[in-house]
Amino acid sequence: MPRIRLGKKNLASFTGQRGKHQFKDGVSVEFIADADANYMGAIEIVFDADTGEQLGPGAQLRRARLLNRDKANNPSSVAQKKVAPEVEIAPKVATEVTYDFDIDSLNLLAEKEGINGVRGIASTYGVKGTSILGLIDALIAIKQTASVETGD
Repeated sequence: MPRIRLGKKNLASFTGQRGKHQFKDGVSVEFIADADANYMGAIEIVFDADTGEQLGPGAQLRRARLLNRDKANNPSSVAQKKVAPEVEIAPKVATEVTYDFDIDSLNLLAEKEGINGVRGIASTYGVKGTSILGLIDALIAIKQTASVETGD
């Protein structure tokens, strides 16, 4: 239950009542229920008075998009978290392995051929999985681990 601060500049010094909540100098006098804070965030720009975080469904969606973009830009951190439950990595099959793929080529392959296309490449490296994202993340993680070990 946050105390909220009104986000518009012309409401920064607002003192009075908005809906059923009392405000003084643009900040709610009492703590506001999360549902009410979310509702107000859907109507106008409001911030958590303590953390400064924007409230409302639009802000939640924006944070989710940023999180997903960060995961897409850094697949190795995602692969390290997801590899264990849904992907099995067998010992290396060949003694000298080349990694002639990147995340874009794997995504393109997934769009064209689906999971079977990605499994075709994954089987070369001893990777088994049940989802396209899990396989791609595991392959990229293996490639990055190999490049760290060889110094490439």
